[in-house]
Amino acid sequence: MQDQQLIILGALVVLFLIAAIFVFLKNRRSSGPIDTKNEEKVENKRENFRVHVEIDETVMAVKKIGSVDMDQPYTCKMVDISAGGAGVMCDEDFTLKDKIFVTIHFYLNKEQFTFNGRIVRKIENLGRKHSFYGIQFLDMPVADENRLIKEIIAIENNRRKISIK
Repeated sequence: MQDQQLIILGALVVLFLIAAIFVFLKNRRSSGPIDTKNEEKVENKRENFRVHVEIDETVMAVKKIGSVDMDQPYTCKMVDISAGGAGVMCDEDFTLKDKIFVTIHFYLNKEQFTFNGRIVRKIENLGRKHSFYGIQFLDMPVADENRLIKEIIAIENNRRKISIK
């Protein structure tokens, strides 16, 4: 009786393994190049075209660190900009343990911009006293976003004209 139970149990295990292999192979065949492209697209966090700039007189006002309200302005240098955010170099050293909300003020092609944002990335420059901060713009009005995109395109078009000549 015990031998029969072992044989039945062994047969069930073999059937389970065969079914698992079949399901694995079926899923492996169905995921083709289209699914791979979608997965890569999800991993690419940069959705907006980014242009290199050098705007020395950028003011980044820290509004809130964690739950502590502040209103502390810092002068920074903006090094890149896109419709979704900006990269700034700043002498201040912020830790990213808590969420840091900022308001950034700058001029781009003589157009004044002010956006609310959050620091989402920090890169420390070893041997130098400043750090690079990636700022994600938040709650941007559509009209301001379109105005910013227009200026970014103007910068890139101007650079292309210069390089073509």
